[in-house]
Amino acid sequence: MRRVLLSLCIGALLCAPIVAQDFFVKDWEKTYSTEKQGEMIQHIAVGDLDNDGTLEIVVGLSIRPLAGIQTYAVQILDHRGNKRQRWDSTFPINDVSISDVNDDDVAEILVSGADLHVLSNTAQNLNYPPIGTVVLSALAADMDNDRKKELLVGTRDVICISDTLNWTVSIGTQIKKMLITDLDGDGTPEIVILTRQNVHVLDNNGNKVWVSPGMQNLRDVAVADVDEDRNKEILFSTDNMLILMWEAREDGMQGEIDLGSYAADLLAAEDLDEDGIPEIIVATSKLRLEILDLEGNSLQEYRFEPVGDQDSFADMVVKDMDRDNRVDILLAHSINVRGAASDSLLYFLKNTWRAPPPPKGTEYFNQAVELFDRGEYSTALDVFLQAQAAFAEEGNQEMADECQVYIDQCTTWLTTQTEADSKFSQAEALFNQGDYEEAVTLYEEARTLYEELEDTEKAQACSQRITEIQNMQVPEEEEPVEEPETRGIGLLLVVVVGLLGAAAYVVMKYRKRTRPMEEEKPVEEVEEEITPSDEIREEERKLKAQYVYGEINREEYREKLRKLYES
Repeated sequence: MRRVLLSLCIGALLCAPIVAQDFFVKDWEKTYSTEKQGEMIQHIAVGDLDNDGTLEIVVGLSIRPLAGIQTYAVQILDHRGNKRQRWDSTFPINDVSISDVNDDDVAEILVSGADLHVLSNTAQNLNYPPIGTVVLSALAADMDNDRKKELLVGTRDVICISDTLNWTVSIGTQIKKMLITDLDGDGTPEIVILTRQNVHVLDNNGNKVWVSPGMQNLRDVAVADVDEDRNKEILFSTDNMLILMWEAREDGMQGEIDLGSYAADLLAAEDLDEDGIPEIIVATSKLRLEILDLEGNSLQEYRFEPVGDQDSFADMVVKDMDRDNRVDILLAHSINVRGAASDSLLYFLKNTWRAPPPPKGTEYFNQAVELFDRGEYSTALDVFLQAQAAFAEEGNQEMADECQVYIDQCTTWLTTQTEADSKFSQAEALFNQGDYEEAVTLYEEARTLYEELEDTEKAQACSQRITEIQNMQVPEEEEPVEEPETRGIGLLLVVVVGLLGAAAYVVMKYRKRTRPMEEEKPVEEVEEEITPSDEIREEERKLKAQYVYGEINREEYREKLRKLYES
């Protein structure tokens, strides 16, 4: 035994992982053997037994003393692997699991062996009614959504026991493992059963949903949504070094991964890097722990040095042990000397993955977009140029092109802004010089550009200047130039007026002769002064403005003015 312990110590020094990318770092390891006996871990379960928010570890042990007969035990450990309570057995332990079987809000330990034993959270036998046969696996879960758990027992059959569900389904061969999970996302769990030849799926009433094609020596099973369709696929490893991925239907083959030179003794699928896509964790027959993506590419590999001559991994649990929202790994290493298990090591591999800082290109791009959205185009342009250079350096041409789109928009905006400001400044200078006609033209052009930029304040300033000029600008009175036709009419009017004047003279002379005694009284001409109304003045101002800006010619102006005062 001392020689074994010495080998174990050497192995503990050598089993540090070779890490390609730091998903996991070995945080601690434990062995439970003593000089008097070897204690070999065969099964692991994890759960909060005492409701303190910290997970406990339960292991099923095979105990081989230096002298005496082999025995078995269930050992409770704290989250750091230190021993707590223990339950001893004279029969082999086939599996352990943790669940609140009787719905009293305190977890129990289910021990599968010569029969089913239900232990308290302090490893006391609760003496549940026996199943009456060898039990290979046992779980408890609410199968019919009535908030009460059913007990599921795996032998060569699957037996469901509860007040509401009681059924037995024959599988026809020994059950290696059972999982309870909602495969199709309908809110009701299914049961996934692994045997050496097939994977079986039952619904909550025991009806067979699917059976995989027959194979030889299946090793382990896991479930995960590998194609992001919200339905879980079943992954199972085979003896011929494959991992097959199936949806639970006849034509549900989703793919396979060829491991090449090793078989996956233990299998799990979890999202390790928080990207929403599961990774595959494989504990192999060559004492390697490998992390694969869904295409089978290796993301990280740990290698453990053997201590014995036929070492292997006995069990693996992937769960968030330290409540940091990242799943960790508990891994049992069985040490075998001359074909017999003599000791074991329990490793805790802590998930230390952290989201890498975003590339500089992304950092600059996000900053530039914020500036752009706030209308700070000049600063945004500088930062977009930095982002484009960073993306080009990172080889991300797609994002570099996206930066160029923003750069073009910023450049267009800044060019338009410069042109609008220039026209406005020129218009202001002309306004101050009294050159109103040219100023109005530039104000109108500047206003159009500001409207394109959606700069309502500057556009309004232009409009106010234009209105101001229109109000202050009055056209000079000019003598109309008579056209030839008008001259003829004028001469005719002169002749008529002359004749009328002569006639009036004759009449006046006649009246003086007929009324000589009448005293002549001077006739005063009374010229009636006409004051135009405010409405006429406003219309006159508008006519003058139209004349100044060339909207009507002189003749149109005079004609409209005449009609205005005649109306």
